[in-house]
Amino acid sequence: MQYDTPKSKTGKTRIALVGTGIRGSNMWGKSLLKQFPAMIEMVALWDINTKRAKYIQSNVGINAPIYHSHNFEKMIKETKPDYVIVTTPDSFHAEYAIKAMELGCDAIVKNHWLRKVNKHKNYWTQRSEQKKNYYHF
Repeated sequence: MQYDTPKSKTGKTRIALVGTGIRGSNMWGKSLLKQFPAMIEMVALWDINTKRAKYIQSNVGINAPIYHSHNFEKMIKETKPDYVIVTTPDSFHAEYAIKAMELGCDAIVKNHWLRKVNKHKNYWTQRSEQKKNYYHF
């Protein structure tokens, strides 16, 4: 199921942050918002630990709803991000990047996932069928 990505009323790129640990909150949340405030809108925080997500929400200054890990699809449908940045523990990167692309988003994940790509051949299928992009850092 895909949706047409709506541009934010402000014209900013819509981002959902999946995983609110140190990598997600500092490297992506705080840094992106600090460097590109006129271009980026953080539309969702998703984590298995909602207390950590709330802490990040208040300390980083992200005014976005928080979703628990069992609500990934709900988060995508309700917030309609352009990009999903996956900063979960490494073993979950493929799962959530593929889900994001299936639901119509582009996905950004950590570089080393490329080494495990043979385990995730479904990724290549999703990428080509959905015409969604995968970015790595």
